[in-house]
Amino acid sequence: MKRSAPAALPLLAGLGALAGLLGWHLAPFLGDPGWVTPGRAAESPAPVAAAGDVPAPALPDTPAAGHYAVIAARNLFAPGRAPIPEAAGAAPAAPDRPAPPALGLAGILLTADGGVAILRPEGGGGETLHLAPGEIHQGWRLERLTARSATFARDGAEHTLTLDFASPALR
Repeated sequence: MKRSAPAALPLLAGLGALAGLLGWHLAPFLGDPGWVTPGRAAESPAPVAAAGDVPAPALPDTPAAGHYAVIAARNLFAPGRAPIPEAAGAAPAAPDRPAPPALGLAGILLTADGGVAILRPEGGGGETLHLAPGEIHQGWRLERLTARSATFARDGAEHTLTLDFASPALR
């Protein structure tokens, strides 16, 4: 009685041939590892200079501890972070320019009629105020609204309030 080869044998032979063909095609991209080519000696790496031959790079002077106090005092990630106040010797604002309104922009509601700016007094105290384009508060006229800003005008000067998404919500 004659035994037949298992059915998986031709499949295994085909997979082996396919792997060999794939390796033959990828060999130029993989490079020569050195042990494949007979008689080729392993190349030694370039000589490295001894530690005493090369001077160490000069390090910059370490700042005094006082320089780091500013970082601690003005934490970049603090929720109440504000711009650096102007220097004491800076020139005051031009006298002919009116002071900007003491309001913060809490929200904007855009509608087909133009929308409404929801404003809060600076410092967080007091009632919120709702102004539509064209309305006036403290001499400032709300000129235009966008999705993120409200622009006021007074005596030829303009002041734009933008939504500050990092500030705490209205209380």
